[in-house]
Amino acid sequence: MSELTPALWTRYLADEAPPFGTHQSKRYVDEANTAYAVDNLFNEDHAVTVVWLPETDSVSHSEYRGQFGVARRTIVEADGLIGEMVGELKRRGRFENTYLLLVSDHGHQGGRFAHLERYDLVNEFFHQPARINNDGYRTGGGLGLSVRQHRYSNPTHGDGVRDFAFVDAVGTGATSVYLPRKHFGSGDWSAPNSTADLLQYRIRERRRPVNLIDELLQIGASAGQHFETSSDSQVVAADWRVGGAAEAGGVPGPIDLVLSRIDESSILIANRQRGLAIVDRV
Repeated sequence: MSELTPALWTRYLADEAPPFGTHQSKRYVDEANTAYAVDNLFNEDHAVTVVWLPETDSVSHSEYRGQFGVARRTIVEADGLIGEMVGELKRRGRFENTYLLLVSDHGHQGGRFAHLERYDLVNEFFHQPARINNDGYRTGGGLGLSVRQHRYSNPTHGDGVRDFAFVDAVGTGATSVYLPRKHFGSGDWSAPNSTADLLQYRIRERRRPVNLIDELLQIGASAGQHFETSSDSQVVAADWRVGGAAEAGGVPGPIDLVLSRIDESSILIANRQRGLAIVDRV
């Protein structure tokens, strides 16, 4: 389903929505998109076909119970619709040559009784002052850095104009982080940091290097925040527990995945529960 909806698609939505129920038509977009894909898109010889099932996202914006509430119905319905597409691929003899990838567009904050507060990665992690012991190790707090976002700046005393962490929120539940090369005080923005740089990133001259990838995954939920697994999870709504407290019913951390590019054809995927993996493009 593109920005400019095909005229034929509107007939499928009209078929799926109940009579005199056009005011509720957004509840039937998944069914319309599936039927349109099965009848039309699967006839075309494309290397990649994208079928959008937006109803779980739609109800999660307005219903706070996440997978405990209305989203449970939409997830079950989406499962059935995916089954219809699989059945059609089998009927056409294309199933064995088809990869099915199920992805979310972004995470939701869920919450059983109320929408959860957002974790402020910019100020609670990057900008908040660090607690350092006598050996130069950080024992708590944030990193104590100047931070910037679009139309937002929160400087730290002593940092230069080129010394800052830039956090670009690319969507709810996902963000990209940019830092000066190799050392926070380098002022060098000529190229991205390598994964090796991030594993031992130098923050201040008299402090031990920081493993930024591990630090991000170790972030715990702030006081008053209760992060729960979301039905549309991507980054927020982790499925692990900070500090090994999963068995004890501990509070999940706000960051599920950290991705770092190794080179032009490979990335590092880091997850608190599952560890590290390298994915290569061949």
